[in-house]
Amino acid sequence: MIVPERAAPTRLGDYLAIITRAGFQAGLSWAAIDAQWDAFVRVFEDFDPTLVAAYGEGDVERIMADGGIVRSRKKIVATIANARALLDLEATVTMAGYLRSFATYGELEKDLRARFKFLGALSAYYLVFRVGEAVPRFEAWETTIDGDHPRMREMVAHARERGYDETVALTAENEAMANATHPPHTAVSATGAKKSSTKKSAAKTATAKRAPSATPEKRKYGRGASADVGRALDEMAHGTLRSGGSGEKVTDRKQAIAIGLSEARREGENVPPPPKKKHS
Repeated sequence: MIVPERAAPTRLGDYLAIITRAGFQAGLSWAAIDAQWDAFVRVFEDFDPTLVAAYGEGDVERIMADGGIVRSRKKIVATIANARALLDLEATVTMAGYLRSFATYGELEKDLRARFKFLGALSAYYLVFRVGEAVPRFEAWETTIDGDHPRMREMVAHARERGYDETVALTAENEAMANATHPPHTAVSATGAKKSSTKKSAAKTATAKRAPSATPEKRKYGRGASADVGRALDEMAHGTLRSGGSGEKVTDRKQAIAIGLSEARREGENVPPPPKKKHS
């Protein structure tokens, strides 16, 4: 059984992955959600918030038709909404900065639950704990939540065995010490990539330089560009998107995204230039 580890996110997509996992894993064992996680990463395109935020009804149907994941329309739609919420938040502050901007954990939890879909008290604690931010002592927090939650208790106990204190934010130093003294059997990134732990990786973690707060990656596209891509994908799903060159109906997702980005460039939106063609 793979128990979730604490790990400082390196990109905005890591936050979306953890929020999504928190919502979809309800009622499942750690092993059950882990067995499906590669499929989640695939259908949500590595949890790139810009891509997911542009999803339309066609994408919801595509994901619903995939047999590799827990199929819940409401949670799929919630993931799309959460990607958009992350992008809106990133426009003014990093996610790490946002999580540290509240005077109390109670205030943070209240705002998280209002801002993100399918994020209740348990999922909020799970999110903040997983991304390495400080949370209340588990035994005290547990008394404020109805019912018994053995998986959460197991996750916190596992972290304590590795030398972590949940009331203290993750730092490069305490993470390195935990990896050196209690290396995990398998290190699992937020999006699901698995790497076997070795002394070499622990040493690398110990010497790596990390900023005090995890800074998400810069947004690839502006919100206006995301909207153009979303419109193109919706038109493709409804069979009305046509190629500007040939006039033929567009059925390829990548081509639809390219059309949306091309439109965004014409409108002066924040979009990287298209890749240069390689000369043979």
